[in-house]
Amino acid sequence: LSLQCNGKRIKAYTGKKIDADKWDAKACRANPRKYKTEPTEFNNWLSLVSNEVQAHLNRNKGIARHDVTRIMSKASGIETEETIFGFATSFIESQIKKGDLKESTARACRVSIGHLREFSPNLKFADVTLDFRDRFIIKLKGKGLMTNSIGGHIKKLKWIMNAALDRDLHTNLSFKKKSFSAPKEESDQVY
Repeated sequence: LSLQCNGKRIKAYTGKKIDADKWDAKACRANPRKYKTEPTEFNNWLSLVSNEVQAHLNRNKGIARHDVTRIMSKASGIETEETIFGFATSFIESQIKKGDLKESTARACRVSIGHLREFSPNLKFADVTLDFRDRFIIKLKGKGLMTNSIGGHIKKLKWIMNAALDRDLHTNLSFKKKSFSAPKEESDQVY
């Protein structure tokens, strides 16, 4: 991928190949007339990358090779720190390294992330809404989890969302609403 921005040329390896004779230089896309099967997946990926680069530039940020690589990874569905699962994983590891999170707590956080990933594999920060919370709770109840366990998973989701918000990775404030609470019930079990 070659990108020209502010007189600076940036080249980044995409891992994708296309024959030069099947490339439409004016449209900067694969030419669908020269393929037996539609190259829509490849062209959609290029559109995602193009839109993200444009959005990055519209935020008055300069762009470097690592920005382009991150954008391409995001368009390919590879977890980066800007995706909820990529961020959660790196955030938990950084909290352990700083000593702010014990390994046992981190293990519980990873279990919560696993439940989220199973429920919604392509979860984005913007998808975490009250409706998402309700559907997630129903799914966890269906798996036989108790109310306080489900509440713990909701609390961990809110913790991750809040940490990501503090780092300007999203602007979704649905998780801060009063009704986006963790369910709980009094336990009468004696330990």
